[in-house]
Amino acid sequence: TGLQVWSAKTLDGGCGLSPRDGHRLLKEAGKWADCARMRSPIVMEGPGSLAGVKLPLGHADLRRTLFIPLLRDGMVVGVLGLANKGRPYNDWDLELSSRVASSVWEIYERKKVQERNHDLSIQRDLAIAAMKAGVETWYVEEKRKEYDSNWSGILGYTQVELPSDSMQTMRVLCHPDDFESATELMQSCLAGKSDFYEAEFRMLHKDGHWIWILHRAKVVERGSGGEPLGLTGRIIDISGLKEVEERL
Repeated sequence: TGLQVWSAKTLDGGCGLSPRDGHRLLKEAGKWADCARMRSPIVMEGPGSLAGVKLPLGHADLRRTLFIPLLRDGMVVGVLGLANKGRPYNDWDLELSSRVASSVWEIYERKKVQERNHDLSIQRDLAIAAMKAGVETWYVEEKRKEYDSNWSGILGYTQVELPSDSMQTMRVLCHPDDFESATELMQSCLAGKSDFYEAEFRMLHKDGHWIWILHRAKVVERGSGGEPLGLTGRIIDISGLKEVEERL
């Protein structure tokens, strides 16, 4: 059993762990802290070098010790301590121990990233699951668009309340700051410059608040000259996802 070494910030709960018995300030941590400050290994062997070392009650006797700092981007992220090898520590011990410590730390960092990504993925999946989606069919030559009840319901309208002219719907309900970019992407799709259309923009709900929409569409029929005749698409309410992304 050894002493755990923490900074004053950690003792105040700054690392996310509550203070516990056995925590010590760096200035009280002896060779562990010296190794972190010096950023180089420390070897202590023989009665003379170990005479001034203070050990906690019940700690095993020390014959020799090796302290190795673990560095990441110039920062000391940890210190590895070894003790009581049957023969003196040498350069091979230092090299091997450093490699093992580095590998263990990389595994730890990878695990933390995986846990964080897993948490983000869960929150994103929950947001996506809560989304509402609606389907539309656009008859381009007739400048007429049909909406299903989900499409109109996302914006708080009934199907008959929305204009059948799709561009009029966009002009009236799309946020002014988003209208131009969304329209340009749609025109590119209609002209055949892109295989499908996808845009995120805000639309005005019937009750007066703005909601975020993901609009996806694809031309499903073209004339002999390549002109677009029919387009089908879908809008998805991504307001919940936007809120999650903003919090994250």
